[in-house]
Amino acid sequence: MSNFFVTVESVGVFTQIWVKFFVLTTKKDKIMQLFEDMERFWKTDPEGSENSKLLKELRRKEKTFLIYILFSTCLFLFKPLLVKGTTIYYYYKIEQIPFIISYLIEFYVTLVTMSMVIGVNLFISITIVIGAGQFSNLNAKMRQLDLSKSQYEACRREIKENIDYHDHLITYVRHLDGIFSWLFALLISVITALLCMNMYVLSQPNNTVVDMIRCGLMVLAFISEFLLLYGVPAQKLIDEAQEVANSAFYHCEWYLPGIVPLRKSLSFMILRSQNMGCLSAMGFLDINRQTIVSMIKTAYSFFTFLQTVETAPEKGGP
Repeated sequence: MSNFFVTVESVGVFTQIWVKFFVLTTKKDKIMQLFEDMERFWKTDPEGSENSKLLKELRRKEKTFLIYILFSTCLFLFKPLLVKGTTIYYYYKIEQIPFIISYLIEFYVTLVTMSMVIGVNLFISITIVIGAGQFSNLNAKMRQLDLSKSQYEACRREIKENIDYHDHLITYVRHLDGIFSWLFALLISVITALLCMNMYVLSQPNNTVVDMIRCGLMVLAFISEFLLLYGVPAQKLIDEAQEVANSAFYHCEWYLPGIVPLRKSLSFMILRSQNMGCLSAMGFLDINRQTIVSMIKTAYSFFTFLQTVETAPEKGGP
């Protein structure tokens, strides 16, 4: 693989990492507002809630992500010590700078950057999963409503509390989207471009096994990171938020005469749950499991186009 493409790839990878950190540092006030929203979250999970299950799944993903980051970081850090004449990032070497100095600088930058990768990615994933867990708590609590005469007044108060809590969760999701919307748009653009570039490298006839392995690992890393840490949690948030409509419709018995004062609020609650889009990339693209599929389709279309362009001259030759 040429030094140019490898250098561009390394710069692109580090760009999307530093962009995440930069965006979060410019959203300090909104992040503080997010923490204030979390303080109003229910502290105990109702029976039937999937909040604990979601947190356990997140913990497993965190461990897998940390193992992958540590393994890949070690491969980068120790490669120059094992392969003479190479650098950590594949940048062009400056002969005037001694190897030990350039290596220590790259070593330090790598540790700082990987720490940012871990912190930023887990922060984004955790805030999304926590929101999905609270929607799951709300659904579980609404399914437990008992509108019998003995508990009627208490149940009405509980319905009112659930409606207010649903409003709070929608506000929380809007704050999430306000923080991450621009970030998701940049990430999708950068990652799609890097996927296309790796597809271009794979389309070249003079690839070595090392080039193919490297490109394959990079593609796998981009896909798994976006899918597991962003796409799947965002999809779960959408599912739990939209499930509120079913919970309200089938378990709140909104048709009873005593519910008339709350019927309008319940109807509005059902309507908002059905039309809830949750997280997006600046409103152009919803973040869910299908997002990464669209990115892969774009990269594969680019790969197919390059294959067509390369084979066309051969067919038209004498």
